[in-house]
Amino acid sequence: MPKENRRDFYRLERQINILCEKSACGVDIDVAKLESLKLELSAYELNKCRGTVLRSKAIWAVESDKNTKYFLNLEKYKQENNSIKELLNDNNESVYATEGILDLQYKFYKELYSCVDTDNDKMSELLDSVDTKIDDNDCNFCDADISHEDICKAINQMSKNKSPGSDGLTVEFYCQFYNEIRNVLFDLFNVIEKEGVLGGSMKCGVISLIYKKKGDKKSLKNYRPISLLQVD
Repeated sequence: MPKENRRDFYRLERQINILCEKSACGVDIDVAKLESLKLELSAYELNKCRGTVLRSKAIWAVESDKNTKYFLNLEKYKQENNSIKELLNDNNESVYATEGILDLQYKFYKELYSCVDTDNDKMSELLDSVDTKIDDNDCNFCDADISHEDICKAINQMSKNKSPGSDGLTVEFYCQFYNEIRNVLFDLFNVIEKEGVLGGSMKCGVISLIYKKKGDKKSLKNYRPISLLQVD
């Protein structure tokens, strides 16, 4: 990807992350603008993907198996099958426009994930009923500072071949380049533990809606939200 395109690509990513962070903090955002930015970013990703497809043809040629068209059609089918083209609003009316569908999704999950009042008396009653307590050794272990060994162990124990979050960095990336970024991660996690606050992008997840394969596809209640979080 040319340098100019890379700058535009990262600019779009930053704008999308800013809007996602605002939404995660309960700030109303321009949903249409967010969708427009995502579409523009997808166009850059598609161009990048085309280069990969062209390079992959050499592999198929060597193996005398030109299956590129098959895989592209398979991916296109999955995209079409997973896309939501119609939803029902509160008045049981069909909504087809992209902006309207996004607005329904936003309102539905904003209400679903909104904070609810906590009954402190019930919470105290529940905690008081717990008899099991950790011993001093376990307590000291839990209160100890985060070490390089802790971080390395946690990364290597994470599941591989999983979809990444908004930054696109996979578990395999962290495993491959751990020695180069170990000090950065060490400082980062210890600051988080000390301050008690995560970075903005760490609190932002990309939600993908997966149809449960039962019930009306036009009802959001029949979709399972999958949150893609950043590895860090």
